[in-house]
Amino acid sequence: MTTTMLSAQGLCSYYGLSQVLFDMSLSVERGETLALLGRNGAGKSTTMKSLMGVLKPARGATQYGGKTISGWRPERVARAGVGYVPEDRQVFAELTVEDNLLMGAKAGTKGQRDWTLERIYDTFPMLTPLKSRQAGLLSGGEQQMLSLARTLMGNPDLLLLDEPSEGLAPLIVEQIGHVLKDLRAGGLTIVLAEQNMRFCLDLATNAVVIDHGTAVFSGAIDALMADQALIDKYLSV
Repeated sequence: MTTTMLSAQGLCSYYGLSQVLFDMSLSVERGETLALLGRNGAGKSTTMKSLMGVLKPARGATQYGGKTISGWRPERVARAGVGYVPEDRQVFAELTVEDNLLMGAKAGTKGQRDWTLERIYDTFPMLTPLKSRQAGLLSGGEQQMLSLARTLMGNPDLLLLDEPSEGLAPLIVEQIGHVLKDLRAGGLTIVLAEQNMRFCLDLATNAVVIDHGTAVFSGAIDALMADQALIDKYLSV
């Protein structure tokens, strides 16, 4: 029996007077990885911000864990168990890697503290020799790892991950992919926004393809891969 972890119905979001999201609907089941796919500017990050409460939709509703969270501030959404890794990473540049991790540390919704510094360094060995370095001196890939690791220190039940592979070297992208596979195998529910469809193939079970703020496909990742015409129209570079 599946349990819906997060769902959104008819989200319409604006930047100023410009509408950028049109009747966006999606659903992710507990333990599932859902990929939000689309070209640059399609509306993936706007969808993530709307789900997290960073951007307040003008219309529509979002439910998480059976509760309506529409209108909640991001801090409240985070306390409810949603971890958010934004596209721009938002590390604390003047703090060390370890202090960044400790800034994100909190118990989960059931009081669990499954993610400790020891587990983080085991999962992200790249960060171990960097623990005393200022985060602002890290490479883009190292900052991406740190941002993800810091979010996990909050012991989330659901992870929203925005463009994790953007602008990173192939080796770093591969390492992030391995971490996400391990998280998925451990039962974490993940919503992943990506331009890189290939990155998502071994991670996601379902996908939503977004174009100009509208969902043009929603279904199994295998069904998407079988529709070359749709891929060519909305995802090919």
